[in-house]
Amino acid sequence: MKRIIATLSAVLMLFSLCGCTGGENAPTNSKGPTGANDTKDFDLTVSYDFDFGEKCASDGSCYFRYSTNRATLTEGCDKASVEKINAALDEAYDSLQSQLDETAEYAALFSDEGGTQLPLEYSFDTQVMRGDANVLSIAVDVYAYTGGVHGMSGRTVLNFDPRTGERLYFPDLGKDGDALSDFVLDYITQLAKGYSGYETVTLSTLPDLIENEQWYFTETGLMVYADAYQVASYAAGRMGFLVPYEELTGKVLDKYIPVYGSDSDAEMKADVSNAEGSENRTIVGSAVVDAGGQEVLLTTSGKVYNLRIYYALLADGGMQLERQRDLFYRSSLDTSEGVTVTVYIPDVYCNVVVSYMTADGGFVKMGIFQSGKDGSVYLAPCDDLD
Repeated sequence: MKRIIATLSAVLMLFSLCGCTGGENAPTNSKGPTGANDTKDFDLTVSYDFDFGEKCASDGSCYFRYSTNRATLTEGCDKASVEKINAALDEAYDSLQSQLDETAEYAALFSDEGGTQLPLEYSFDTQVMRGDANVLSIAVDVYAYTGGVHGMSGRTVLNFDPRTGERLYFPDLGKDGDALSDFVLDYITQLAKGYSGYETVTLSTLPDLIENEQWYFTETGLMVYADAYQVASYAAGRMGFLVPYEELTGKVLDKYIPVYGSDSDAEMKADVSNAEGSENRTIVGSAVVDAGGQEVLLTTSGKVYNLRIYYALLADGGMQLERQRDLFYRSSLDTSEGVTVTVYIPDVYCNVVVSYMTADGGFVKMGIFQSGKDGSVYLAPCDDLD
């Protein structure tokens, strides 16, 4: 078991260093942005490939469960940059898949020896944290349970320059990398001092987060994150320290500060995919949750930004929706474009969440619903996700 956990740590380190994707338990003092990035001359589109399963013994008892969610950049600046980014992602995913396979072999051996009645687990899940012409931040969350009281988890982020496909590192963000590092370290230290969580954050370990490239951009600022045990106890979980863009102005390069558009009244809608007028839309992507389900066309009445489509389920024993995995990301969607989603639509609650930003900084989160009267499909407010 120790060897498995040690290898997991090594794979995460490799993922973070190879140069060939939200919400944390986050102490912040950020205001939301006043707009969305409108400075790009191309759109980023990311699709996801989800897989899951389990391995069982001849008596029907299952000893191993797994799930994977891989991201692929399907549209970007040009073919060369897209291929370079996808090559880096593929290399990282191959390493994680090797670790998954090793854990499955260990689980089979452990089961044969009567080691545990609980199945061992391995999963990795991918999210786009921010994607536009200036930065693509992709976080991958890995979880492994190899016995014991609890599993081990870790987050690794790959930040790219989408125009070149090259990795983006912290010193690249400002004209004076040392000054920027000092400023961010001081800022997150003040946040950590105000953290009223499970225990005092170990301030002396905060510089390691910047040194280890544990950061990414979001719609609202620069997030520096810490996995469990790095700066606090396991009970504190993953922690995030957000430096808002208004605090970074003049410290990072101007291109990393969102610039605002003017389509503040934009609104998305859903309809059946063969609705009148849909043939005039350019379908920029699709997501399939249930192949035999209803095909829904998502469109917008004005330009929207940071379009994310999630799959969500009700949490066990409650009515709170939990995000399960991402289905689709696009940096912006215009009135001439559309996205299709194929899914069975529950009668009472949504299981597909559509979130986006308007140009005035408004954040909208809606669920896909279907009328019980006439079968029409529509978007409506959805419960907050954990």
